[in-house]
Parts: sequence; structure tokens; C-alpha cells
Amino acid sequence: PSVAAFSATLDQTTSKADATMRAPVKNVQVPGLENGMDYVKLGDSDLVVSKVCMGTMTFGQQNTLEEGVEQLAKAWDTYGVNFLDT
Repeated sequence: PSVAAFSATLDQTTSKADATMRAPVKNVQVPGLENGMDYVKLGDSDLVVSKVCMGTMTFGQQNTLEEGVEQLAKAWDTYGVNFLDT
């Protein structure tokens, strides 16, 4: 396949993903977020995830266990984040 064909396929895939990400399934009002937290379907599955993902790659290196637990609890309970990148 040519670079142009690959690029066209990537553009189509990205456009579909962008369209999905722009269409929230629901919005939940949460303290500290003026417009609340948007949730979208994950791909073709029935999973509904927050548009905000919390990265945890450096947990245990740049913070203590207690700090990590506190950060996860705040993201989950206060802001409605349910999408974690480990």
C-alpha cells in the first residue's frame, strides 16, 4: 500500500473516531467542572467512559501510595473519571 492510501485510511478512521468523541452519550454535573463530565461510548462496545482519561504510568515513582490513592479517589469520586491509562 502507498503512503497516500494509508493516509486516506487513517483520515477516514480518525474522522469516525472524532465524530464519536464529539457525541457524548451523557453529561454528569460534577463539582469543579463548569460544564460537567462528558461520557462517550468506547468504539463499537457498550462501554461508556469519561472523555478525560487519568494516566497512572508514573504512580509509585513520582508519588507515594497514599498520594496515588488520594488522586485516584478524587478523579473517580469528585470528577467522574472512569477511564484509566495504566
